[in-house]
Amino acid sequence: MQKHKSKPLTALMAVAFVIGAVLALWGLQDLARVRSFARTTATVTAVEADTVRAVYTVGGQEYTSELTGISPAPALGEAVEVRYSPADPGQPVQTDTAAPKMRLGIGTALLVLAGGLWAYLHPRKKDDDDD
Repeated sequence: MQKHKSKPLTALMAVAFVIGAVLALWGLQDLARVRSFARTTATVTAVEADTVRAVYTVGGQEYTSELTGISPAPALGEAVEVRYSPADPGQPVQTDTAAPKMRLGIGTALLVLAGGLWAYLHPRKKDDDDD
């Protein structure tokens, strides 16, 4: 390969690697954060557009919270999982893992692309004794 043609590919490889690494780490961090919180079951009391109101109990105390990002929207009276911080059970955390999983997937794909470009730009030299 001619040297001048590899510069744009090298730049593309570097960009794909950096963006891929950032997205993959961000997705992993979000997934780990969501999974680290305590969980309980809440009962849906209202559904309005993309917001679900649900009631749940932690330590004998009842909490009502608005949850977003639940798709498809649950029916009234349906049980949904809620994750919360034990330090502040009245503030549930998002349980939707679609966005972190998407970031992780796209990041991983970009890392694979960067690895493929690296292999293309830096082929292994064939040893003479391999014949």
